[in-house]
Amino acid sequence: MLADAVTVYARTLLQMPQWFLQFCEATGPQLAHLGTGMSSATGEQLLLAFLDRWLDKFDSIGTPAARKLSALALCNVLTLPVTPILDRLDPIAAHLTSVWFEVRPFDTRVTHTMQLCLLPALLRVQSRPSIF
Repeated sequence: MLADAVTVYARTLLQMPQWFLQFCEATGPQLAHLGTGMSSATGEQLLLAFLDRWLDKFDSIGTPAARKLSALALCNVLTLPVTPILDRLDPIAAHLTSVWFEVRPFDTRVTHTMQLCLLPALLRVQSRPSIF
């Protein structure tokens, strides 16, 4: 069920990543009232909890098209101004590369799109000041 629902979120993240972040910020404080079992959360906490669940269930996404869509959306997640997302870079990269190898070599349009989505995220990571 989550694997099917994540395609809707992936599509939203792919087209409007900032709106998705605003959605999480608006929804987070209302979680206690929805009977979710979670107390009130910040938008960042909600986004990270969603991302953790998504990464955990990524292999359950059955169709190749949905996996590609999710991979592209994960590229956009890396561009969000939420620093703790980078703590999840290892599983994100693992899922991106698994989908990358599923893409047929002659499907250059999809491969090129993935490269264009991943490039800003990599530049963003490289431009951050080092903590060491």
